[in-house]
Amino acid sequence: MKKIISIWLTCIFILSNTIIFTNFCSATEDNNQNYLQNNSTRKNWTFMFYDDADFYNGYDPLEDFAGQACSGENLNVIVLQDKEHDSAKIWHIDENHNKNLLKNMGEINMGAYETLKDFISYCKENFSAERYIISFYNHGSGWQGCCNDDTNNDSLTMDEIQKAFIETDGVDIVCFSAPCLMGALESVYELKDYTDVYIGSEEYSGYMWWINIMKPLCDTLNQNPGRSNIELGETIIQLIDNDSYNKSSRDDLTMGAIRTDKMNDLGNAIDILSQDVINNFEESYPIIKQFYQDVQSFGTGRFLDLYDFVEKYQIFETNQTINTDLKYVLENLTKVIIAETHGSNKPGAHGLSINFLNTSNPIYDTKYADLDYGLDFAYDTYWDELLEKIWLKTSKGIAVGSNIVGADSSISEVLDFIEDCNINMLIVDFGWITWSWNNTLFDYVGNLINESKEKKIPTWLMYRARTLEGEYEHLQHQVHKNGEVDGRYLCFTDNDNINWSISWAHKMLEKYPTVDGIILYNPMFFSDCCYCPVCLERFRNDTGIVSNPIDFDVDSEEYKTWIIWRKNIITDFINEWKNNITDFYPELQFGMVVESGEMAGSVGQNITSLGEIVDLLCPFVALDSITETDFASNIINEVKKITDVRVISDIKIYGPYNNTNNDIINAITSSLNSNGDGFFIWDFDSLVSGNYNIESIKMTYNPYYFGWYSPSIQETSGGILQVYIGIIMFIIATLSIAILFLYERKKQ
Repeated sequence: MKKIISIWLTCIFILSNTIIFTNFCSATEDNNQNYLQNNSTRKNWTFMFYDDADFYNGYDPLEDFAGQACSGENLNVIVLQDKEHDSAKIWHIDENHNKNLLKNMGEINMGAYETLKDFISYCKENFSAERYIISFYNHGSGWQGCCNDDTNNDSLTMDEIQKAFIETDGVDIVCFSAPCLMGALESVYELKDYTDVYIGSEEYSGYMWWINIMKPLCDTLNQNPGRSNIELGETIIQLIDNDSYNKSSRDDLTMGAIRTDKMNDLGNAIDILSQDVINNFEESYPIIKQFYQDVQSFGTGRFLDLYDFVEKYQIFETNQTINTDLKYVLENLTKVIIAETHGSNKPGAHGLSINFLNTSNPIYDTKYADLDYGLDFAYDTYWDELLEKIWLKTSKGIAVGSNIVGADSSISEVLDFIEDCNINMLIVDFGWITWSWNNTLFDYVGNLINESKEKKIPTWLMYRARTLEGEYEHLQHQVHKNGEVDGRYLCFTDNDNINWSISWAHKMLEKYPTVDGIILYNPMFFSDCCYCPVCLERFRNDTGIVSNPIDFDVDSEEYKTWIIWRKNIITDFINEWKNNITDFYPELQFGMVVESGEMAGSVGQNITSLGEIVDLLCPFVALDSITETDFASNIINEVKKITDVRVISDIKIYGPYNNTNNDIINAITSSLNSNGDGFFIWDFDSLVSGNYNIESIKMTYNPYYFGWYSPSIQETSGGILQVYIGIIMFIIATLSIAILFLYERKKQ
């Protein structure tokens, strides 16, 4: 009996190890030259499988693929396989589904265009054919490309795939048989001149949609090699649609086949639409926001079904020119779709998606329009300009103290934060100007501004026209009602003070003339100011009221006149400030930080009048134990009621304020949900001080901060089940041996 048990355990142990390591032992390297010579006959088709399984915990579909795919009289099937922690290999799958090793490659980078180019060249040189199909396996992200190689921390951009196709004379059909979101118009457009048919999924995808169709596809290529590329594109979609597995779990399935010879016309139609929407942006964008949430989206929402978007846009748009454009897009869109299939959860899928921005929190990757990134669709059309205009419509900014750049914080730290948060407004804050000017590393600030501008991020300067105690005593400072002179805040009635304040703007702009705008931080009178001699004389001259304002009753007409006069002084100062600077910098934009609510009027700020002068108003949202989720939106909405100018909240976390992480998140969210135009946080050094959960704040800025794909759906397949079974059997065998060993010792 003991002998029988021992034999049984030995069998289990061997079997389990056989199952675990079968992938590594299922083929041996033949004499490559002889094998290649024996298979050198030119056939109708060569199917190339770019099997990039070099990613964390990645499922390698090769065994499942070889179990279905096979070469034949009219077809050769070649695989380039790269797994994590293993040597890359090129295989030939013969007519009996055997894997025959052609070449051991060592470590290679599947995210490099050279690898793709060399693989295609190898197949065309050694397995030449009348026509070629290539299929990609790995992750994907639409216009951003596919095939990350974790070992080399690299991935293929669409421009790199195009380059590989150009240098190898292209292929007839390209299939993205697992990469997510590759049914993107931009990706098709990139390859339109180097392939006839493009097949990909608009939504998250996975090899499970393809696992059972390789055999009937190979049978079709072998038995009916003369089918046109267009017919084969339709056949592939039909096979996916009819597969029994896909029918039972197809709720989120999307797959489309696109003919590329019609893509130029579609691109031209979208280009015309883009230009007309840009020209009519202030009227058209609010219309788009009305229906955006109802359009079929994919992934994390950044990809919209193009047909569904255009069809819904037609319902709401009243501009006749744009409606004509939309009709033209639909006409050309229907011509490029060969066939598509979709599940019940994606009723608005029609086969082709396009990059668009979430209108409630626009996130835009500036690589999209970067010439060096090489996306042809962005270069050939105005679609990228439209997306950029939407992105900049809602400001998401950060104020960085000029004194910390290159000192407390490096330029790279600031730029990394900007990139992580998808920030589209950088404010370099010179703060209390007389202090900051002497504590700023100007070259570092200049480098930060240049880097920001290169990333197409609007960049502003900001300063306070104030002095420190004991400085500039020859200037007229504000005088309180009790006669006390404030040693920091200047009186803006005095011409010398006005000129002094303007001169600081010129000093900054002389150093950084390429900035987009300049913000003056909260110029105002204290509520009990200013009773300096200049103000008293100017008030008498302007109003004819000879009484001293100190003696005014707050309910008197004279006091009301005094309040209005103070507002006019601040308004006149801002007007002169802007006009003087505009004479030297005519393209510059102007902004002003203002007090919130009724406080603005009490400190001499007429919001309506100021909004007619500047391009941007930034009301205070001072976070001091604020827990109301709509606190910021209430402030912004009140300002928007009395001005048509852009309004963004100045979320102030610095100073003697007692605020929490949730206060900041609520203020950001509330600002984005308001009737206003965004927000900026003041300031960066306080935000990254260690008092807050910076990762959660980044996620509030940018909901896509943690990445662009969900690996779980792409790593699912029945093929990995063998490994699991083998591991379980190995554990059972090991435990059985251990138990038997203990049993024998006990008997002894």
